[in-house]
Amino acid sequence: MLSVVIATYNGEEYIRDQIDSILKQISKNDEIVVVDDNSIDNTVPILESLKTSQLRIYQSDSNIGHAQTFNRAIGLASNDLILLCDQDDIWLPDKYSEFISS
Repeated sequence: MLSVVIATYNGEEYIRDQIDSILKQISKNDEIVVVDDNSIDNTVPILESLKTSQLRIYQSDSNIGHAQTFNRAIGLASNDLILLCDQDDIWLPDKYSEFISS
């Protein structure tokens, strides 16, 4: 099983396409852990509109920066295999299979 961890901050422009590209590839037992670094745009509402049990969303009360936000996301991941993903990283169709087969 795999955990994809994402740190977001004001990522509304790409976040829906990014999550969709990941969901098309991961298995039902995998998860996406998103920690939002106190965005002031619509990043979190967009994430909340994506109704899937694989998506776990956490929000920071204050802006702590991308490194600490990624560290928090890694700590919240449930699986041993963890893949870091930037908030604007739209997955190519074979990313998951390439990662798993390596």
